[in-house]
Amino acid sequence: MGDTIGISGKKRTMYHSQKRKSVRLSEPIICTKDNAWLGVAWYFWYDLDDAVFWGNSAKRTTGYYKIYIADIDFSNVLDTVFNEEHYIFWVKQMEKIKKKFAITGQSPTLKQLNDYFLQKGIWSAFSGIMFRT
Repeated sequence: MGDTIGISGKKRTMYHSQKRKSVRLSEPIICTKDNAWLGVAWYFWYDLDDAVFWGNSAKRTTGYYKIYIADIDFSNVLDTVFNEEHYIFWVKQMEKIKKKFAITGQSPTLKQLNDYFLQKGIWSAFSGIMFRT
């Protein structure tokens, strides 16, 4: 049987940094880049300062960005920041994949890691992951 954890429900105000568009977005744009840290997903920041930092550093191509505010339902989010049980679950998953790739001698890319997690359904019980870098 796989690892399971409890999930508690709540909402949090989160921030989404987005390259400024001529039309105001009605929803965030999903990130599909191969080097996205947690794979194909919508990325939100817990702190406004982090959203501003990301806007300044990651949206340099145009020099303009907009920060959107959203109330995110955390009733089904793997919260590796504020929930120790969730963090331990996440660490165990990282240890498993580390062993898998150590056997092959490969140094996996972020895309390979995220594709593996997607294929195995590791995160399928969650609607999101909260992580702080």
